[in-house]
Amino acid sequence: MLGVMRRQTAILMSALLLSGTAASQPPGRTGPVPSVRAVMQHAQPNARIAAIRALFDRVQRSMTSGSVDGMSADLAPFVDVNIVGEEPGRYSANQAASILGRFYLARKPIAFSFTSIVDTLSLPYATGPISSIRRGNRETAQVYVSLRRIGSRWRIAQLNIY
Repeated sequence: MLGVMRRQTAILMSALLLSGTAASQPPGRTGPVPSVRAVMQHAQPNARIAAIRALFDRVQRSMTSGSVDGMSADLAPFVDVNIVGEEPGRYSANQAASILGRFYLARKPIAFSFTSIVDTLSLPYATGPISSIRRGNRETAQVYVSLRRIGSRWRIAQLNIY
């Protein structure tokens, strides 16, 4: 899929570079020729959504398996954490991973799936129920994960389990 998007982008860029003047517009069309940047911004949403969905998939797999390792690399340098049984606050990525690890030690996840993913906003988020076993009893909690773009990557900026 990435290769197809790159080819489409290259074709669009070539077409724009070859037709870089208003005189080369189709008959009846007036106004400026779109810039390469404008065309690239139009093409970006698909790549943006794909990157967001891939990150939410990693989070879902990690939380289903009860493993911090699958998502620790995706934590922002500072994460707002609110997990049942823990002190809410803003924590470093390492501290947030440790808190999530303690959650998994106390509760063995048996099922998790995002039921709502909003990837069209500037701060995408996903929510869904997580079922776990704690002291022999089944529990269900709600998970909320929001992302923030840091540099060129999307990172987990907020993690709530309540």
